[in-house]
Amino acid sequence: MRPLHPLPRLLQTQQLRIPPSAALQGKAIALEEVKDEVFSQKILGDGIAVVPEKGELYAPADGVIESVFGTKHAISMKTNAGAELLMHIGMDTVKRDGKGFDPQVKDGETVKKGQLLMKFDLDGIKADGYDVTTPIVVTNADEFTIKTVAEGAVVPGAALLKLEANK
Repeated sequence: MRPLHPLPRLLQTQQLRIPPSAALQGKAIALEEVKDEVFSQKILGDGIAVVPEKGELYAPADGVIESVFGTKHAISMKTNAGAELLMHIGMDTVKRDGKGFDPQVKDGETVKKGQLLMKFDLDGIKADGYDVTTPIVVTNADEFTIKTVAEGAVVPGAALLKLEANK
């Protein structure tokens, strides 16, 4: 009898190792260093944060946009491998009510890793006194073992997190 085709096993293995990449250019910091307890205490999930140097947010993986928040300061997506990601631009930026945020995608849109998701006025946000630190959180973190692989300077597409699906 012939062995089973190796493709399903290969696909299963690839889905266990999910490498979300950096969504921003800037400095990667531990989530615990974020000056907002909702993120630093991992209430929404585990992940990493980036202090951006450029006002552009990119898709960290292939997937589908679940929500561009009404105030445009955050985007959630589900990767093709099942990780649910929240990308939250700055702290308390919900108070800007969309000012300085220009989404490039819509709810339900399929995106590719590296695709531009959002343009934002980095200088304007800073000038208004907001912390621009941007958490990238795996909101279904209980389904994965999460390891941070980025430290210091990152560019879009660089390795950020290593996720392994829990069995």
